[in-house]
Amino acid sequence: MVPSTVSPPPIVTESDLAVLRTVFLPSGYRGVYHKQRCKSGLWQARPYSGGRGSTTGGRKGRFGPRVLIGTFRNPRDAARAVVQWWKDHFGEDWVAAYRRRTWNPWWVRRTPDGWELIVRVRGVETVIRPPTGAVFASREDAAAHFAAWAAKKYGEDAWLKLRIAG
Repeated sequence: MVPSTVSPPPIVTESDLAVLRTVFLPSGYRGVYHKQRCKSGLWQARPYSGGRGSTTGGRKGRFGPRVLIGTFRNPRDAARAVVQWWKDHFGEDWVAAYRRRTWNPWWVRRTPDGWELIVRVRGVETVIRPPTGAVFASREDAAAHFAAWAAKKYGEDAWLKLRIAG
């Protein structure tokens, strides 16, 4: 008999579900929504499917693309599906990836020579240099450059796109 090379899917625990808990949604879990236009009491599992250019087939929503995993009879089962989706896409580091989705997409850092502009693009921190040197002369110069850089790279809704993809 040949041993299987496929590992079983990870088990969703109570501590996993606690990561999604919120008091701001009727379901009690982020990514779990009551099925609209349906009085059957069904719940949908709809996590963020990624940032701009996502290949997971999500539709563009208010805060970014979401993917419909499925419809469930209760919010807890839908939350389990959302956790499983995050585990499938990010493995053991799914909690860190989940929490990163709301991090500030840019900030300014003081260096011995001046100020650096750091931008998080798709989870990767990138130093954006000024057009005329290695560092910015002031915090305000770096912040102003971010606005121009983001508008040029991502268009009018740059802040929203960077927030989602960051």
